[in-house]
Amino acid sequence: MSESGGFRESSQVNTGGGHRDVGFDVARAVFMVLGIVSHAAVIYREGEPWRVSSDQSHVVFTWITDFMRAFRMHAFFVIAGYFFATSIQRYGANGALRARLVRLGVPLVFIGSTANGVMNALSTYARLPDSVLDYVLQGAWLGPLWFIGNLIVYCASWALIDGMLRRLPLPAEPRAVHLALATAFVPVASALLSALGNRVCSSVVVFVSFPQLYEFAPFFALGAFVQARRAWLVALVQPRRAWSVLVLALIAMQVATATGLEQRSYTLMLGVRQFMRLALALAILGSFRGVTSPPRWVRRMTAAAYTVYVLHAPVVVALYVTLEPLELGMAVTFSILCVVTAITTLAIHERIVARSPLAEFLVNGARSRRNAKSAAVSAG
Repeated sequence: MSESGGFRESSQVNTGGGHRDVGFDVARAVFMVLGIVSHAAVIYREGEPWRVSSDQSHVVFTWITDFMRAFRMHAFFVIAGYFFATSIQRYGANGALRARLVRLGVPLVFIGSTANGVMNALSTYARLPDSVLDYVLQGAWLGPLWFIGNLIVYCASWALIDGMLRRLPLPAEPRAVHLALATAFVPVASALLSALGNRVCSSVVVFVSFPQLYEFAPFFALGAFVQARRAWLVALVQPRRAWSVLVLALIAMQVATATGLEQRSYTLMLGVRQFMRLALALAILGSFRGVTSPPRWVRRMTAAAYTVYVLHAPVVVALYVTLEPLELGMAVTFSILCVVTAITTLAIHERIVARSPLAEFLVNGARSRRNAKSAAVSAG
């Protein structure tokens, strides 16, 4: 198979305005759907109550949540940056930003003011402000949708600088020093932004979660930056290199832990942790590069992934509140939460969201393709 910029042609589909990487589409869907597993597991996590939490706990669920937190959102933001830069390349900065504001903003407001309200009412450990104004200003309505608010900030910021960065005189094929600098930039920038930014604001304000905004901004920037330099991306996620970097990062983590680095400098320790998380994210992303023709059930979950993510937390909370009195045990309840939430949210997407232009707009921020085609025909 031929190569184009380092990407196998068979791993991409022509969208009419450029190529879209199928593997990254599937990866993004997988990371969103894994939110179900993460939020079901955190109910049984040791020593850390979530919105609803069981009196029972087990170290296995702690391992599950720790593993998810070590890569899932980091890899997701790399992909988000990559796809937003792809949209800029196709539609221009203004067009891409307008589309993203609708795609992100409408579901954020709709789900945040409806399903999340029910979730908060059912939550045992959620700290909710007394007044409606504080409920909005302090971002209590966001719940797990904080990532959407932060994505809006990232997209608006990147739209301003994308053109300038695309004109940088950098080689199409990266050298080892370029890859080393790109890999080092993310953990260093993440640690410094977190250390400095949290001194200014370390809370949630309306729809922006500032601690996470600082932490994940460099990951989004990396994905957006390498979109125009495909050979750089291919080299970063190339399995042999990515797994070698991960081994190096794990060794660095062990050394930092053994020498008590966190007691001497939290910022340096955070940099080491972010290096490990970036390395794990890139290694896992590399495993999706070969996906060219996913099976039908994967395509269904990919199409429904946005709906699944924005609705899964309220469904998990409601299901747990229903199942808790039955005392079915951790393993059984956890399994039911994962399976039933996945089936329920998938059914909502396929039976309601995908069939109703209004529901599609409110839940996915998307305009029905059929309506769009009809409007184009009418306008012509």
